[in-house]
Formats: sequence, C-alpha cells, structure tokens
Amino acid sequence: MKNYAAVVFLLISLVFLGGCGGAGGTPPSSIPVALEGVDGASGVAVNSSFLYTFDFEVDTSTVTTSTYFIVPTIATDVNLAVEKSEYSSSVCDVSRALASTVTCDSNTECLLDPTENLNEGTSYTACLTSEILKATGEAITPVAITFVTEAGEFAIAGVLDGRGVPISTSSTTGVDFNSITIMFTEVPSGDADSTDLRCDEAGSGEIAYDAEISGSRFILTATDAYRYQLMNCTLTIASGVTNPDGDSLAGDAAYSFTNGCAVNDDFNVDSQSCWYVAPDTDNSPWATWDELLANVLTFDTSSGAISFSDASTSSDLDIVLEKTVNVDSTGFSLELFINNATGVDDASISNADDGAGLSMGSYEDGSDGYLEVYLDYDSGELRRECQIQYENENTGLESEYTLPCPEGSEYYLLFSVGASGVLAQSSTDGVNYTDLQLTSGSNPFPDYQEIIDSFGDSSFVGFGFDSANGGDMRVSIGSIVTTGMTSDDQY
Repeated sequence: MKNYAAVVFLLISLVFLGGCGGAGGTPPSSIPVALEGVDGASGVAVNSSFLYTFDFEVDTSTVTTSTYFIVPTIATDVNLAVEKSEYSSSVCDVSRALASTVTCDSNTECLLDPTENLNEGTSYTACLTSEILKATGEAITPVAITFVTEAGEFAIAGVLDGRGVPISTSSTTGVDFNSITIMFTEVPSGDADSTDLRCDEAGSGEIAYDAEISGSRFILTATDAYRYQLMNCTLTIASGVTNPDGDSLAGDAAYSFTNGCAVNDDFNVDSQSCWYVAPDTDNSPWATWDELLANVLTFDTSSGAISFSDASTSSDLDIVLEKTVNVDSTGFSLELFINNATGVDDASISNADDGAGLSMGSYEDGSDGYLEVYLDYDSGELRRECQIQYENENTGLESEYTLPCPEGSEYYLLFSVGASGVLAQSSTDGVNYTDLQLTSGSNPFPDYQEIIDSFGDSSFVGFGFDSANGGDMRVSIGSIVTTGMTSDDQY
C-alpha cells in the first residue's frame, strides 16, 4: 500500500505542448494533489492522489475507474498503435490504467487514488474521458494531464510526439513530427547542441528545428515538418545535459522512429498511402490505385512531384485523389505549386478547356462549398490561365478569378480566407504574389465567414484534372501547403 511520507518538492513553472498537456504548473505541497496544478510538472510525489475540480456539475455516476484513470506515459509496446486526435486514446488507453479508486465528494470534485505508489522518475498521464457526463447530460471535453514523478537521479522520463503520443527508443511508427517533447525528471540545462535530430532526406546533416527549454522539458519544433512525412528519423540526446546541480545523464540516449502522414505534401517520398482514390468515380475509368498508377499518375520522388498525364480518355474528369481535413473556423489558406506544365501549349493539341490542379469541398449536406485552384488551358486561344473558382451549390453563388499564368513553367497559386479578407493570387517565386482578377460576369467572393461555414467540419482536399475532349494534358504538381487545416489521422 502507499506510504504517505513528507516530501520536498522542486518548484517549477512549465508549458506543455501537444495533445496531452496545457498551461503548466508547480508540484503540490500537500496530498491530495490538485491535478490541474501538475500539468507538465516534474517532481510530483510518488505517493500522490489526484483531485480534479470540474468547472461545472457532473453526473458523478459516470466518473469511474473506467472514465477517470492514470496510465504510464512511456510506451511499453515497441510499435504503439497511434490514433491521431487532440485527445489521444492511444495514450489514454484504459487497459493500461493503474489500479486505483475513484470517489466524488461533490458533483464538481472527484479524487483518483492509485492503489500503489507511482514509480520514481516516470511520466504519467491522468485521463478523464468523454464518457463522463455533465449534469445536463452532455459529454465533457476529454482531459489528459501529463507529469513526471520525483526521481533519485537525473534522467529522461519520456519522449512525446506532437500529439503527446510516446516515442519508444525504437520502432515507433506514425509519429506526429510537428514537435517533439523530451521530458526530464528535473529541470535540464543545455541548448540545441544537446540534441541531434536527423531524418532520411537530410542525409548526414541535421534537419532544421527550433529548440527551447520549458521547465523540465526540451521542446523541438521542426521547420516545415511535413517535408519529413513517412521518413525514418533518429533523435539523439547527449549525456552532457545536466540538472541544476550539475548531474549529467547516465549516457547518450537515442530514439529511432518513423513519421506518419502529413496534411501537406511535397512528394519527396512516395506518399501514396497518405491519399485515397476519390469515391466519386462516375466520370473516371480509373477507380483503383493500380489503374491510376498504370495510366495517369506518377509519384515522382526524384523530382518531388506528382504528375498527371492523360492521353487515353475523352472523359470529363473530376477529383481522383483525396484526403479528409477539418477547416479552422477562423480561416485557412491553400497554396498549390506547379513545377512543370510543359506540353500544354503544344499547338497540335486540339482539345479545349483542359485543367489540372487542386480542389477542395465539403461532404456535408447544406454546406456545399467547392473550391478549385488550377491551371486552365484553352487551346482555341492557345492560352494558359491561372484560375481560382469558388462555388456554393447551396446558395447558387459562383466566384471566378483568373489571370494569364506568369512566364515560365513554375508558379504558385494561393487562396486564402480570413478576417483580413479573401484573396486569389499567383506567384513565380512563392513570395511575391499578384492578385487574380474577377472574371467578367462572375460574382465577387462572399464574406470570409460564409466561405468557412460552407466547408464545415468535414471537408476534403483532392487532386484531379479535366481533359474534356481527349487531348494530352501533362502537369506536374510540386507541393500542396495549407494553413488552418487539420486531420484526425495526419499531422
């Protein structure tokens, strides 16, 4: 049974980044511990019990050891199955829960008391699931609070990815690479030179990342993290990291892992697994990956592009690849980089009104926003146009903005929507942008909020092309980069 002894605590202030953390706090000076006060803290007593105070009244019959529990944060599985979400059920897995009791002294305060003392120098996560109901019958927003217990020696307590999912020393897959948090048993000293982060694309050199010390954590934030999706990476933490007393780690520590899929894509790896064949194949003769790859698509990792080449059909094609995203309620942007459009100006091409590019839409009825960002070629006038078109089938509104594409075969198309306005632009360098012009007879973009609302919470982005009259359309797309878009299973 637990031994309730007097404990001296290390006072620190922390910020926790990721899916299992919040505002940070200081270790408690009494037991039971206010759980909110140890969010991101180290030095927590191993004999602690944990009191959680709700901001509202709850149905206490729903607060049980199945809905309020504590788990070791460090993964014991060599290949932890990751379910990507803000609240990670892979971390808050009740099958990992420590034996404990849960009691509620009121309808706003409940106590979690582990049966045995916690281990020293170990990361734990306390979880409250959405199966806990408010007194009004509504589910609570899930809560996960991570902390590190007091330790006899300075050590690494755990390494977490961008969503708070643990990274084991080897073989962890599906890592969210937006950030990596290294948790120590005490406040560390050191700087970025104490860590070394390498991935396949970077070869022998380190990748670009920012490093900061926040309380008892090193937080590494990768620059353009999506560029390293599906790559094997290694993080090394040097033994020269010390605590305030000058004690060093016992030795260098290395963590090898593989990143998951990212919402953005620059096609420098074969990212086929991050996309799926669009379900709407009414107009397409290619309904499977094998058919697409054999006829029209190439994931060209040598040049970092996805290539469309259509010389075999007269179909009026729609989207062929998709991925599901959630759109931020404050706004979003979508940038398409076309790095090769050779062939579309060939005078021998007789087809008219071809196009290739990126589309975005909504799956929800009554929320029928649709956006196209693409190259449009009209052979009748031998011109190439950059075009961004927004439609709302629910309201009947159509907005179309075009401009002759810049000179050369490389250019960017950008659509951004937010409180500062709605823009459709093109660029040759991705830095200096020119506004596209409203097409004659078309409607201006509606208010930004109307556009955001038209896409809803469950939307898609997808690639496709249109070769209405059976011509030969060849376009290579170098990247898609978004802001304000997230995915439940991609970082």
